[in-house]
Amino acid sequence: MAPMLNLSKIRNSRRPTKSAVNFVPVPLFMTEQLKKDLELKTKENNRLKTKNDVLRKELEWSKMEIKRVECPLLSLPNELIGHIWSFLSIKDRMRARLCKRLDNLEMEYEYYVPRLIIHERMTEDPVLYNKYITDHKQYFVLLKEKVYPINFFKRIVQNARIGYFALNIYGREAFHWELCNLIKECDIDELKCHFKCYISDAKNISDVIVDSYLYGLMNACSKLELDDPAGITAEGLHKVYTCIMERSCKLHSINFGYTSIVLLKDFLSLVGIRFEGGKLFSARDIEAYQFTEIIECDEEFADEEDDVIIIHKHVFDRNFEMKFGQDEEDRPTQGWLSLKWHKTEEDLEKAKSTEGFVRLDLTDQ
Repeated sequence: MAPMLNLSKIRNSRRPTKSAVNFVPVPLFMTEQLKKDLELKTKENNRLKTKNDVLRKELEWSKMEIKRVECPLLSLPNELIGHIWSFLSIKDRMRARLCKRLDNLEMEYEYYVPRLIIHERMTEDPVLYNKYITDHKQYFVLLKEKVYPINFFKRIVQNARIGYFALNIYGREAFHWELCNLIKECDIDELKCHFKCYISDAKNISDVIVDSYLYGLMNACSKLELDDPAGITAEGLHKVYTCIMERSCKLHSINFGYTSIVLLKDFLSLVGIRFEGGKLFSARDIEAYQFTEIIECDEEFADEEDDVIIIHKHVFDRNFEMKFGQDEEDRPTQGWLSLKWHKTEEDLEKAKSTEGFVRLDLTDQ
C-alpha cells in the first residue's frame, strides 16, 4: 500500500513567512542618504521652532507695547481732553463719537467755533463750491444726495458757542423747519440768515419768520441779520426795540436789509417818529442825522450808468441808534432798517461823529 501525502503540510510549506513579507532589502548607500535627510529635516524643524519662539516673544512684547501706548489721549484727565477737543473742527469732533468715552466728553465740554456756514446749493455741480469748502473748514453743504442728519446739528448746538454763523437754505423739507427752530437754541455772536425757501407746501417764509421766531432769536445771538423780515409786524419790531433798550435780551444789533416801507413807517410811528417825504418829524428828545452814501458805478459801465446815491437817516435815542431810509425813485415801496445799541458812551460819540453826518432839526409838525 502506497504511503499517503500530507497535503496540509505541503500548503503550509508554500505560504511565505511574516518576516519574508515585511523585509525589504535596502542598499547601504541609500541608508546613509536617508540618515542625512533626516538630520537636515531635524535641523530645519529646530530652526523653525527657534524662530517661532522668537516671533512669539516679539509678538507678546508688541502687544504689551501697544497696550501701553494704545491711545495716549485716553490716559489724560477729562478736563485736558475737553480742552484739546476745543481746537478740533466740528467734523473731527463728530468722528470722535466712535469712541464711547470721547463721545461723552464731546457732549460734556463746551467749545468755541469761530465761523460756521451751512449753505444749501441749488446746483448739483460739485465743482462750484470746492474751493470755498477748502478755504472754510467749518462749511457744510446741503445737497439732495447729502443732507446731514438733524441730530448732527443738535449736537453742535448743545455745547458750542459760535462766533459767526451764516445759514442759507432753499429747501422745502421738514428738515429745514427743524433747522430754523434749532437756531433759537444756539449761542451765537453774529447770525446771518438767508431764507429764500418754502419750508413745506403749506408754509412759506412768511409763516416762519414771524414775531415769535424773532423773539426766540433775541437771546440766541448778539448781532442778527435777516435779509427779509417776512411775517414780522411793526408791533413785533417795537417789542424788540423795547427789549434792546431795556437790555433785557442778548441781542444788541439787528439788520433787516430791505423791508417794506409800510412796516418801516408803522414801526417808527410806534416809537414816536413820523417819516414822510424823506423828512422826519418827532416831539421826542432824540437826535437825528442824515448821511449821503455814494456808490460809484464800475468803470466798465461808467458811460451807461450813473453813481448810486443813497440817503440814510440816523436817529439816536440815548444809546440806541436806528438807521433807515427809503428808495423813493427806483423802489418807493421798499425801505431799509437796522437797530443798534451802543454799549459805551465812547462808541456812541464815535457813531455820532461819523464823517459826513449832517444834523437834522426835528419838529412835531
